[in-house]
Amino acid sequence: MEPIFLRSSQVQDLDRISQLFQEGRRVLAQEQIPQWQDGYPLTIDSHYHGQHLGNFFFSNLISQAYQQGQRELRIDTHAQNQRMQHLATKWGFEKRGIVYLDHNPQDQRLAYQLFL
Repeated sequence: MEPIFLRSSQVQDLDRISQLFQEGRRVLAQEQIPQWQDGYPLTIDSHYHGQHLGNFFFSNLISQAYQQGQRELRIDTHAQNQRMQHLATKWGFEKRGIVYLDHNPQDQRLAYQLFL
């Protein structure tokens, strides 16, 4: 695996970021997960699938949050998004309930919380 590092995005990254968002929405739509179809997804380039980069990002995001003084993190994900649910529980997030978007009972998000 090639070295991986994080950096802030730059103006010249915008086209690639847009492509990644479109790819993320396409993947979720293919899996019949309606999440992010009208917004932006958190996604990993398909060329890097299978390299457990979700773990890398969760580790970094949790570490950064802690360094910035955060002691509680919350996330939500669509009830059908098994990958995100797996990552959340793997990193110690506990399921806390259901969030309904736009008061639509068909559009459920599972809410997770982690105390640091």
